[in-house]
Amino acid sequence: MGSTFEIVCEIEPPTRPDIRHVRHQIGVLSPVAHAFLIPDNRIGRATVSSIAVAHEVTAMGGRGIACLNSRDRNLLGFQRDMLTAAAYGVHEFLFVHGDKPSAGTRSPT
Repeated sequence: MGSTFEIVCEIEPPTRPDIRHVRHQIGVLSPVAHAFLIPDNRIGRATVSSIAVAHEVTAMGGRGIACLNSRDRNLLGFQRDMLTAAAYGVHEFLFVHGDKPSAGTRSPT
């Protein structure tokens, strides 16, 4: 029984509405990567949607995996993201919960 080894590269989504840097990352890493994982609001900074970036990966001929952090979404936000993913043809996801917030005021869950 053979196994397949794959390299998944994480790429950094932009914090501004300019995806040239994303395209550069995809172009440079495509020769060695089997897929690209796009994080969701990493280190608490707003970025272009991981779904939109995964769509860009696919448009450039790659395999994009959108990460979605449930801690940062309510049900309506999650439904919106799933509709967006369906519209963009994004089919692979990594769903994470994230660490329990330890600082700041938050609404109860």
